[in-house]
Amino acid sequence: MFESFGQVFFCMIHSMVEFLPVSSSSFFVLLSGLISHKYIGSLHLPCAIASTVWFAPDILDEIKSLKKWFFYGIATLLPVITGFIISYYNIQLPETLFTRLIFNFISFIFFITSLFFSSNKKFQYSILDGFIVGILQSYAILLPGSSRMSSVLSFLNIEGLPFSESFFITVILSIPLNFGAAIMSRCLMPFNHLILCTLVSLFALLLINKFSEKFIFTSIIIRLILIFAIFYEVFIK
Repeated sequence: MFESFGQVFFCMIHSMVEFLPVSSSSFFVLLSGLISHKYIGSLHLPCAIASTVWFAPDILDEIKSLKKWFFYGIATLLPVITGFIISYYNIQLPETLFTRLIFNFISFIFFITSLFFSSNKKFQYSILDGFIVGILQSYAILLPGSSRMSSVLSFLNIEGLPFSESFFITVILSIPLNFGAAIMSRCLMPFNHLILCTLVSLFALLLINKFSEKFIFTSIIIRLILIFAIFYEVFIK
């Protein structure tokens, strides 16, 4: 059971941060005193449900294309295999605040750089694109703090996709991974909190859709705050 308002508030914050190109797991680490670790995995469930509901018509359009089936399939399969291997063999990942600081910073630089090196070619949804996105998602799993969404958005920025399309692809790719994370956690949050956090996730998607032009700027500010917070914990506190 969530035993305090602080825990519920943190879950609501996660439901919004999950849609930003920042490391949500780093927020878990910094605010770990607010929530029992056994609920961490299940926090992805509201985001997966909200994403499915919000983008349902677009998802139905996407699955009509066999080419996109291969793209999404490969891009999803690689991180699923990576996550399964890590879980099955109980592989210990580099989970220190210092490594999170390094990976957050590298991911942040990659994201900023991608904004200035966008190409004008049309995105092909090719098998190679699927492999690249799959590798980037796997990389984000293997290196906690690097942010899956930030890595994929950076690649799609370089490919020249408009924000609406790159955000859509990134969120769609997160749906099976978030459902998988919730299932692997083997522990669900109380139903009333699940409903509340799902509504918060839907509200976050509404805000991003309405204020998309401010999305990148807001993400950069939040990422910088996160990096400085980790830096403070590592070197100053």
